[in-house]
Amino acid sequence: MSLDALRSFGACPREPHAIIQGVAVQAPLPQNEEQRLKALYSEHILDTATEQAFDDLVKLASFICGTPISTITFVDPARQWFKAKVGVALRETPRDQAFCAHTILHPEEALVVEDATKDSRFFDNPLVTGGPNIRFYAGVPLVTDEGHALGSLCVIDTKPRTLTPEQLEALKVCRNQVMRELDLKRKTAELTHSLGLLEESQQKLQASETRYRELVDRSLGFLCVHDLEGKLVLVNPAAHQALGYREEELIGKNMIDLLTPGSRPLFPRYLERIRNTHSDTGLMRIRTKSGEERVWMYRNVLRLEEDAEPRVIGHAQDVTDSQKMEETLRQQVAQDPLTKLFNRRFLEEAMTREIRKAVRRKRSVAVLMIDVDHYKRYNDTYGHAVGDQVLVTLANFLKNGIRAEDMACRFGGDEFALVLNEAAAEGARIRAEVLCEKVRELSILDGGRVIAGFTLSIGVAAYPENGATLQDLLEAADKALYRAKKQGRNRVCVADKVPTAAAAHTTTAQSSADD
Repeated sequence: MSLDALRSFGACPREPHAIIQGVAVQAPLPQNEEQRLKALYSEHILDTATEQAFDDLVKLASFICGTPISTITFVDPARQWFKAKVGVALRETPRDQAFCAHTILHPEEALVVEDATKDSRFFDNPLVTGGPNIRFYAGVPLVTDEGHALGSLCVIDTKPRTLTPEQLEALKVCRNQVMRELDLKRKTAELTHSLGLLEESQQKLQASETRYRELVDRSLGFLCVHDLEGKLVLVNPAAHQALGYREEELIGKNMIDLLTPGSRPLFPRYLERIRNTHSDTGLMRIRTKSGEERVWMYRNVLRLEEDAEPRVIGHAQDVTDSQKMEETLRQQVAQDPLTKLFNRRFLEEAMTREIRKAVRRKRSVAVLMIDVDHYKRYNDTYGHAVGDQVLVTLANFLKNGIRAEDMACRFGGDEFALVLNEAAAEGARIRAEVLCEKVRELSILDGGRVIAGFTLSIGVAAYPENGATLQDLLEAADKALYRAKKQGRNRVCVADKVPTAAAAHTTTAQSSADD
């Protein structure tokens, strides 16, 4: 067959390699060598035993092409290895001698060498100068769907020759069948592996179901299983005993019916989180059969299995007592024990947050520093019990005289502080004047005595007019309070404004730090 005929059939698009001075050319590595080797190793074909299906294909290729030698070859980093062969005793040869190492360089083309002694790539190749004395070679690449050439199906002769277009086409058909056999072999191995895992998992599942049920029944924690609508399908003894129900009363019951009325609107969101993230953790307020309210901390996980309904595995424990203790501790930390107002520590933390919000929202926040005028006289004249009663009365007066979004605190001794949200200095001053007026109406009964005539001295400071940080505002309000007392008490004084440039600089810095 002529070279032009082969080229037109897609067998040899490149010019023949004439012998030139020097040694035979070793095949370079394909550009995708790393990916090609990964694809090769994923087939798990190297160094496997002979198989009839592959042996039959090399015999068929040899018969069709009329050659004494045919191989199915795979090329790894160091060698070409023959999965199937006819007419050759070798099982592998070094890669640097392999004709197939050249074939895989062009996955879309067949490689045909009509006379290896006249080809610069192969003329001094040991497989040409010695056994098996290759003269003719035709190979078609074994290419995966991803385009990786793993090796080749080739036919070899010990004398120069060529192939007809029909023979080359038949060789490609045989090559396609090799790839189908590889695919079948891989899928069979995967199926066998999967069946083995399935059998193993079924055995483990059967053994674990008994252990799981025993674990659920004996667990001291609250365990349950419910569907994606919240309907209970399993509840362990610890849980139904804590709720005051029999197990059969709970199975089929929706969890929302066990929640306190205030918690029920939150239940659809819980189910949504479970569907979206497959787990959820939090607190759930439960009402027992007797009507007692308890707090359960839960950690629930969605279990998805093939051929089974989705189920939520729930684990919870009763944290009611610890919740009550934490709430008591929080109150003790943040609350003044005498007046029940927030204490100075809480004020400073809360006011820092309010200033940050005011910076972000470009709004105002004010603080009133309040001193009970001549408080020491009440202690000295009527005793400390009456002095304490005066503080409690004034604390209630201040707490009842502010909005829900404002805050009243006992700053220390006979000093109080009010934090007024979204109040500028002038608005805060007006509200302070009202307090000074109304406090005069207060009175305390001590036995048969009426104690009245209370007055207040108040210092006012606001963000951003009088400062941009907690420390700035407290110092400004304290100075204004000192001025009010120095001017004769029973009055309101507003802190001096800070320079505009300085306030702007400080506010910008505060905002940047918060961001």
